[in-house]
Amino acid sequence: MELLDQKVQVAPTAALVLLQARELFEEGITKDYLSNIDFSAVQGMSDKLNDMPGDFAQVVRYRKQFIRYLADSYLPESEPVQIVILGAGLDPLGLQLLDKHGGDICQVFEVDAAHLAEKEILYRKIAPDIKNLHLVHCDITDPQHLLECLVVAGYDRDIPTIIVFEGIIHYITQEKFYDIMRRFRTRNRTNLVLMDYALPLDDLPASTAVTYRRMLQMLESAFKVRFFLHSRLNVFGLIDRLGGDVSTIDSLQDVEFKLNGRNVKYYDAGDGFLEMISFYL
Repeated sequence: MELLDQKVQVAPTAALVLLQARELFEEGITKDYLSNIDFSAVQGMSDKLNDMPGDFAQVVRYRKQFIRYLADSYLPESEPVQIVILGAGLDPLGLQLLDKHGGDICQVFEVDAAHLAEKEILYRKIAPDIKNLHLVHCDITDPQHLLECLVVAGYDRDIPTIIVFEGIIHYITQEKFYDIMRRFRTRNRTNLVLMDYALPLDDLPASTAVTYRRMLQMLESAFKVRFFLHSRLNVFGLIDRLGGDVSTIDSLQDVEFKLNGRNVKYYDAGDGFLEMISFYL
């Protein structure tokens, strides 16, 4: 069977993000998953990122860890739910949630336009018997096609769904965000969105804004992308336009405290530039 007896080579950017959060996958089925990925090509870049101002690696770890924290908080529901992970990348979140909450989840759909071939090889190797985890090859920035692809894969619009939108809003316009999310609106707001967003530098204290400006400049240069930043009020406005209801909102200080029971890095308001939000749609 192809590549099953050797580590899988993956796209550098996808491997880099996963490597930054590697400590979250040190046990269980996801440890087996990561042990089959070759990170050698991105180890040097990872080391450079760890030396960047703003501690990019820690922010990525907190972001991923808190998505799991929120999912754990909302599962189990009164009836099994669907999970849709948009821009899933190489993160084995779907596999991890099924392993932990299998009885509370009827189906998981991991959606991306890249990395799925490699991911399928890994999933078939370490979890060959899982039948309700679907890898959907689709560009999430084409919303109408996205919904069509999900339905073909078995997505049921009548079943309550948790939509994971992690690390995506930074790369798309507000109109694109609205166009994607409106496809998941329900009459009774039975769907739940879990996501993060980065604050504008003007919303941060001057002492930290300088650090984060340098970090953003380095990331934009390294990845050849533009980062879109959003104030909390702006995100509330987008959710209101969608007809959604905010459930939780957490600054990076809140995130650190909820995950660790204390703050060791982010003490004051504005110390962290990332916020996490969940809302019903």
